[in-house]
Amino acid sequence: TKVKADYERARALSPDSAEAYYYRGYLYFLTGSPGKAIDWYKKAIEKDARCAKAHHNLAIAYQKKGLIDWAIEEYKKVIEIDPAFVQGYRDLGKAYEEKGLFKEAMKAYFRALRLKPNNADIHLDLGGLYLTRLYDKDRALFYLKKSLELNPDHPRAEQIRDTIEILSE
Repeated sequence: TKVKADYERARALSPDSAEAYYYRGYLYFLTGSPGKAIDWYKKAIEKDARCAKAHHNLAIAYQKKGLIDWAIEEYKKVIEIDPAFVQGYRDLGKAYEEKGLFKEAMKAYFRALRLKPNNADIHLDLGGLYLTRLYDKDRALFYLKKSLELNPDHPRAEQIRDTIEILSE
């Protein structure tokens, strides 16, 4: 896989580097070992505290293990390190949703949208938030339609179309 090749390349260049540790963690994560992944992401961060991708994947691993508060803190670090890291804002929004902090989730999604206004997935995130958490049918429809307009071939296009149809009745 590409990740394994990236890991081997990083390890060959510098076996004791943040990048090598990051990729090793990622390999553990991909093989279903989030606990081991967490250990390696932490080692990467010890080597380079500003390694945004290590913080990001550490947050994802925490979230997978149900450690939502820890995940939120890591997503915040990602954004502090790299304010243009769109996926960091999206994932922070998802973590806030999981925690029941819907206004915070909305703010995180809107920050992502400011960075990438034509990203169909961010519009879908907002549509889902308005539909399932904030119960605002009109805003849900707006964002779901915009998502489909931006990416008519979205992997979930059929589901989005069905939802729009039901909401439009």
